[in-house]
Amino acid sequence: MAKAKQLIDIYEHDSGLFDARGDIAPGREHYYYTKGAYELAANNTAEAEALFRKAIRYGYASDGYSGLLEIYRRKGNIDSVAHFSYQYEAAQDSLHHAMQIDAIHRYAALYNYSHSEKVAQDAIEQALRARSLAVMLLACLLCGILLSFYVFYQGKKKKRAAFQKLQDELSVVKMEKMNAVEELSSLKSKDYKGLAQKKEEKIRELNLHIEKLSHGISRQGGHGAADQLKRSKIVSVFHKKDASQGAIATPTVAEWDLLETQARQEIPGIFNFLCKDGLLSPLELHVCLLILMDFPDSSIVSLTNSSAQTVSKAKARANDKLFKEKGARTLRINLKQKLHSRR
Repeated sequence: MAKAKQLIDIYEHDSGLFDARGDIAPGREHYYYTKGAYELAANNTAEAEALFRKAIRYGYASDGYSGLLEIYRRKGNIDSVAHFSYQYEAAQDSLHHAMQIDAIHRYAALYNYSHSEKVAQDAIEQALRARSLAVMLLACLLCGILLSFYVFYQGKKKKRAAFQKLQDELSVVKMEKMNAVEELSSLKSKDYKGLAQKKEEKIRELNLHIEKLSHGISRQGGHGAADQLKRSKIVSVFHKKDASQGAIATPTVAEWDLLETQARQEIPGIFNFLCKDGLLSPLELHVCLLILMDFPDSSIVSLTNSSAQTVSKAKARANDKLFKEKGARTLRINLKQKLHSRR
């Protein structure tokens, strides 16, 4: 009892859990029953009874009523013993019921956790399968893109080789023609009529050959490149914007840059002519490119987000800078002739 008293004093004075009235912090009210048991053991029944009743008020009915039952059993008060026996039994039933409910809740929580764990595991496995499928599809797509680039590169390489072959052959034929012309002039000066006629026939054949080769080169190189530019994806974007209505009809800065890059690759001769010495303003350059792509004036007005008067002035300035001609009317003809002359 002395040791219990010592521990009670330390707990109540040094723990910091009690307020000025001697009430313990919330959640620790079972202490009232513990101290009541000490007071009952010390035969301080009044203090013990007060503490037991206080424990009952804070929800510890089973312990509190067992303490009161013991007090009145010692007092020999039969009525109170019968009363608190009934209260103690009811509190025990309630406690037992609460314990059963808690056990049910625990089992239910365990089941829900196991079920949730299985659902989560299934979701993880499904996500892994989806990721594997996505990786496989991406790999197939990359292989397809690389194969397409390879086929495109090989085709372009063959086309360049054929184009170069035609140019080399044209150079040889032109050189042969020049030699034949020189020989013809020499023969005419010596009045070798028969030989002169043969050389004239040879020159006509060479002219036909030159014309044939030039036609082939124009199809593969110069004007064909312009047609290839017209069929490019970026030009199709401009056609779609021209056909649309509203704000999206105006190309972005990036789309204009792509058009310039494509033109620099496909028709380098005419593009360098347009960009020479930086004579043209951005608007004038864009107007000339759209003309080369066969866009009508109404479409040029829409695509450059300008008025018809502004576009007409830009055409006139470009025509003056490039071809030294006044007015906008002949710019389209001049650009087309320049394009054909640079085959």
